Amino acid sequence: MKLYVNDGAVFAANVNLSQAAKKAKSLKYVETVEEGENLIAQLLGHRDFFEVRHLAKKGAASRNIAHLDEFAIYDLLHKKSVTKGEPFPRDLPRQFNRPWKDQALQLLDVALANCKPDELDFVALVGGPGSGKTILAKAHSVKTGGYFIDADLYAWWAKLSPPRNVAPANYLDRPAKTPTTTGTNARFVAAREWQATGMDQRTEAKASGVFRVPELGFPMDEIEVMESNSPARALVRSSPTVIAFGSLDAVQKALDNAWHAYLGGQAKTARLNWGVAHVVCLDDMTTHTLRRKSG
Repeated sequence: MKLYVNDGAVFAANVNLSQAAKKAKSLKYVETVEEGENLIAQLLGHRDFFEVRHLAKKGAASRNIAHLDEFAIYDLLHKKSVTKGEPFPRDLPRQFNRPWKDQALQLLDVALANCKPDELDFVALVGGPGSGKTILAKAHSVKTGGYFIDADLYAWWAKLSPPRNVAPANYLDRPAKTPTTTGTNARFVAAREWQATGMDQRTEAKASGVFRVPELGFPMDEIEVMESNSPARALVRSSPTVIAFGSLDAVQKALDNAWHAYLGGQAKTARLNWGVAHVVCLDDMTTHTLRRKSG
C-alpha cells in the first residue's frame, strides 16, 4: 500500500491515517491519539506509527518530479518548508532522555510566555550541531499546534505573507553552521545545479537539497532589507516565534546587524524593531536575555 505525507498527515492510498487515529479517540475506541496511530500501524503490518511515518517520508522523498515545471516545484517545496511538528522519535541517543525532554520543553514554555505580543520579542533556541534543536522544536510544535518551518527552504518565499493561517507559534529551524553564501549567489547556484541534474535523478529529495537558500540575515531580516516591515518581522508579529541559532554570539550579531527604524517616541520605535531575544541554550540547558547593543 502506498504511504505518503501531506501537510504533516500520513496517508495510506487516499486514507488519512492521522485523521483516522483522531477519530478513533473521539469515538472512544482508544484513549489517546498515539494509541490510535499505533493500532492502525499494526493493522497495516508495521511495528508502530513511527515506522509508518518514516516509510511515508521515504516514499515521498524518492518520488521523481522531473515532469514538474519550475513553478510547480517551488509550490511543492513551499508546502514542504512549512509543516506541522512531530513527537520526539523513539530511538534517540541516551542524552535525550526523559528528564532532558521535560526540562527542554519547560524552558521553551517559559521563554514563549515571556514574549510581549506588542513588541518584536522572540525565542532564540541556541545549540551546536547535535544539541537537539530540531527534535525539540518539532515536539514543542506538536504541543502548541504551531508550524515548523525549514528556514532555508522557506527563504525562497520570504517576501510572501506569513505561512498559511496564523498559528499559535512558529518554529524556524536553521543549521547551526553560519552560511557563507549570499541569497543571490545561492539562488544562481541552485538553478544551475538543477538544470545539470539528470531527469532520472530529479527527485523530491534532490530538489529539497538543491533549492535551499542559506540567507546570512534570514530570518531576522533579509540581506540589505532596510525597512521596518520585513517579512521576518511580519512573521514574528503574527505569532510567538522560536528561531534556531548556532551560538549566543550569532543571536547577538543578528540583533545588532538588523536595520533599526526610528519613528516618533520610544514606544512606536520599539514596535518597529527587534526587541528582546529570550534565549534557551541547549548546550548547557540555561536561559539568557539578549538585547540590541548598537543604536
